[in-house]
Amino acid sequence: MSTNPLLLLLGVGPRIGSAVAKQFARHGYQVAVASRSGNNKRTEDRYFFIKADFSHSSSVPATFEAVNAEFGVAPSVVVYNAYSLTPPPKEDELFSVSTDVFATDMAVNTVSAYSAAAEAVGVWGSLPQDAQRTFIYTGSSKSSTAFVALRGCHWCWEGGFSIFDRLGGQHVFAQGLQVRRMRRIESPQDDTAIEHGLIRILFQVFLRRSEQ
Repeated sequence: MSTNPLLLLLGVGPRIGSAVAKQFARHGYQVAVASRSGNNKRTEDRYFFIKADFSHSSSVPATFEAVNAEFGVAPSVVVYNAYSLTPPPKEDELFSVSTDVFATDMAVNTVSAYSAAAEAVGVWGSLPQDAQRTFIYTGSSKSSTAFVALRGCHWCWEGGFSIFDRLGGQHVFAQGLQVRRMRRIESPQDDTAIEHGLIRILFQVFLRRSEQ
């Protein structure tokens, strides 16, 4: 069993998710990623790619179980990067989004994020006392736009941060949960720089935490 620390990335795509995985792998981490397109096998990059649908919160504990079965160790860094956006079908009518669809977005952006944080804290007890423990919940500044067409998603996304903000004021920090609120800087000129900029911020925050 490898002694290298483990990253679990929940929600991975070709941009932010892929860049996060590459950055941590570059720094010696074992990497497990999870999304609906997973196949429960190793990728060419040696990531363990778990199939999971975070519109169902039951996928979260199953993902952690799959990681434990594959690596035999708990992830010390958990990044929740899953995101769901359903603009209203009628652009000027916010409530044209059905309740079922809204509930699905809420499940991805809030309920499963909460479940991931709970699972992370639960498994961290098995790590060595001096092991790094970090939970990161990512988001896009698009979620805070004033456009009516996106406000439904804004509610879902901000709901997750509201939960973590409330928990942070209670006893969570004593359990090792660190929540970092990060927004991606938008620029229509250079999407690649946007994504890499977030990754630099994410990893700098992580490194500062680990050096304390």
